[in-house]
Amino acid sequence: MSVINKTSASINLSIIITVHAEGILLHKTLASVRRATAHLDAANITWEVLIHADNPKPNTLAYFEAHQEQLAEYRMFTNHFGDLGSSRNFSVKQAKGDFVTFIDADDLMSERWLIDAYNFLQTKPVGEYIAHSESTVEFGSTDSVVVKHGEINQATDTLLTVFSNRWNSIIMAPRELLLARAGDRARDQFASAARAQSGMQIDGRQPARRSSEAA
Repeated sequence: MSVINKTSASINLSIIITVHAEGILLHKTLASVRRATAHLDAANITWEVLIHADNPKPNTLAYFEAHQEQLAEYRMFTNHFGDLGSSRNFSVKQAKGDFVTFIDADDLMSERWLIDAYNFLQTKPVGEYIAHSESTVEFGSTDSVVVKHGEINQATDTLLTVFSNRWNSIIMAPRELLLARAGDRARDQFASAARAQSGMQIDGRQPARRSSEAA
């Protein structure tokens, strides 16, 4: 792993792993990340891994304690937000990469996800696209393959969302775009409180386009 650098001023991609009560499940998640980053190494794409523990449970803390040496190469953060959105927003602010991707500590990524998503975004106008996987394989309580749609109209997107959570956390986007969205979230929370008191209307920004062209 020649391109991991905690202090580098220039990093192409930040990989953010959010963890809470997953414990040893994080081990397989990290293994899948290592397989995927091998393709980044081969393409001379610099990367970092940030692990953010939000209200970590005893089993997660025990995993950290037992694997200190292996985890030393990653940037580790602990907070007590109790909110996944806040956890991700915090992590984006700490990230040094031009692009950011997320994965939860009980998920796995395909071997070519990082390289394919990164290369895809290099062909698109910066800030206008978010890459997501073409499909999600679900296993455990249910065994299924959920196919993701690319660019569709808002009405269809809303209807499909009623029946399933089509957008999982495994996306890749420019860091600056995610920072802007984090700002929008804080602004919208303020706007909701303001509307409740005054009836004021505040228009939000249009969402960036998603594409499932990346594998």
